Amino acid sequence: ASTWYQIKIFNHLLLSVSQDNEAIATIAKALEAGTVTQSGYDAAVGKAKFLRGLAYLKLVQLWGEVPVFTEQGGSTTERKSIDEVFAQIVSDFSDAESLLKDYNGDPRTPSKQAAQAILARTYLVWGDNPLTEQEVAAIASTQTDPQCTTTPDRRQKAVEYADKVIASGKLALDPEYDKLWGRE
Repeated sequence: ASTWYQIKIFNHLLLSVSQDNEAIATIAKALEAGTVTQSGYDAAVGKAKFLRGLAYLKLVQLWGEVPVFTEQGGSTTERKSIDEVFAQIVSDFSDAESLLKDYNGDPRTPSKQAAQAILARTYLVWGDNPLTEQEVAAIASTQTDPQCTTTPDRRQKAVEYADKVIASGKLALDPEYDKLWGRE
């Protein structure tokens, strides 16, 4: 609780979720008022849901059970189960996948394929059944190794989404991977 860096990261990610929620609500009102087009709505809400899903993915990987709140409500203090957090992440990235356009060569703009790639990562992480707070506490108090388990259905979903990215033909691995980091 007294480690400033972890508090800073947690607060920044939760602030990002809050800002994404506000953006989604504002854009929805603008669509209803006719001040934004459907394609503008799709692009803006798709990006906001992409970013919210990414923030929740980082939060759950670092802290496990975290609060889940969206533009439709929820608590900013009550922790939800890991499965509930992952369900929200999958919902956000699935929505982003349906709203965003195909990758256009700009790596700064979220795309349908980026949402699919992170859905693959999400299912892969979730498929390895992350430890709950209670499981971590039990390990700490007994010094026994945890049982490593997986959920094959989630791992299969990871493969399906990775295959979607590959089949799109929009992305490819850099042929000179060893030079990506500025050194041989």
